[in-house]
Amino acid sequence: MTDLPRTIATAPQSLHRYVAALVSPWGLCAIFLAFAIWKSPTIFIDPRFWAEEANPYFAKCLHATAWACLTTLHKNGSFEGIFNLGTYLATLVPLERAPAATTYLTLLLHLAIIVQLAGLARTYQIGPTGAVLLASAFALLPQTFEVWMNANNAQSLTGVSALFLLLMPREKLAEHKYVALAWSVICVASGVPPCILAPLFVLRAFRERSGCLVAIATVFTLGAGIQLLLCLSFGVPRPLSLELKPLVLPIFMQTILAPLLSGDAVGFIARFVRGPDHAIVAIAIVIASLPALAAATYAAKTAPRTAGVGDIVAAWALVSFVQSLGSLDATSNISGCAGGRYFFFGAVSFCLLIGIGTAARKRMTRTLATAALAWIVLVGFVASRASGWSNLVRSGPSWSEQVRSCQAGTVCKIMSWPAAAADWTVDVER
Repeated sequence: MTDLPRTIATAPQSLHRYVAALVSPWGLCAIFLAFAIWKSPTIFIDPRFWAEEANPYFAKCLHATAWACLTTLHKNGSFEGIFNLGTYLATLVPLERAPAATTYLTLLLHLAIIVQLAGLARTYQIGPTGAVLLASAFALLPQTFEVWMNANNAQSLTGVSALFLLLMPREKLAEHKYVALAWSVICVASGVPPCILAPLFVLRAFRERSGCLVAIATVFTLGAGIQLLLCLSFGVPRPLSLELKPLVLPIFMQTILAPLLSGDAVGFIARFVRGPDHAIVAIAIVIASLPALAAATYAAKTAPRTAGVGDIVAAWALVSFVQSLGSLDATSNISGCAGGRYFFFGAVSFCLLIGIGTAARKRMTRTLATAALAWIVLVGFVASRASGWSNLVRSGPSWSEQVRSCQAGTVCKIMSWPAAAADWTVDVER
């Protein structure tokens, strides 16, 4: 009995250690991994290629030199270094396990972003609940499915990583200057989305007059210029639609409404956008979305640290608009999930505003922001298994079984995911 007071006295300290471990980079990575495995266990047990990963890029790398594979320019002319690295590594392992290279390389990228998120949580004084909910939302948002564990859309992930880099305090950037510069190079060499943030890096460097920020802004500006030059010189022209409805509506539907209502619910609403009363429905979507964005911004602005909140809103608008403008089929993006890779950045930005709002000074604001973020996680959790769209992108033919069943001396067509697309099969000779 004499040890009871000591046990009670040390209980808060033990609890504090557990909470600190939970919101550490390791803890948040563990939470993300738990949701990732729950969401799509098959992908980790029996990895698959996703879309163009298989054909044309892996198919090309099978019969090309390492240099040709690693320096491939993609259909739009851009250079996507992480994608190229993933498909090249896939050629170095047994064919049966080839997709493991792209799957697990992208998993490492997901985890690197979670480590950045843990740092942002400390910077913005986001509590344990908010940090855990943000890591969970990152795994469960409807827009994650097209970028989920595939190198094909790694550039969408590095876009988010570049945003987190933009939000790092000047002192932290200076402390880890060479790591930040190296990561900046990786981001801009991975594709277009990170490069869209170049103007915001330039503005921040001008605003804060930091040598490290000037160096990072220079990397992003040069990267953006090179990617633009490559796209203009070698890319297949895309029809740019300047029609307001398909250009603007998907931004609100996929970055704000889909996280709050689910991709399927917003997909149902999208049917009415194509109906006779489409103008009224379109106006209603914008009217419903803007207050949600304004509320998230207000909550973030009342947090102890507000530096960078304006950058998040500006990045949400800039990247979402440019991505919508350059998407393959703007009309099909009027949906809750289709084309989600173009709006993944915006959806994460919206959640980040709410996450910062969970640290607001006013209790009511903190409570509402926490409830909103918890609701987004709950919606994503349910939709990850119940949604028809999620089932399409979480399941498909087994790559390893197809390879094993291919008879010696024959040429077999090996399907990737999603299985409905015949253009993404790979001819394999055993």
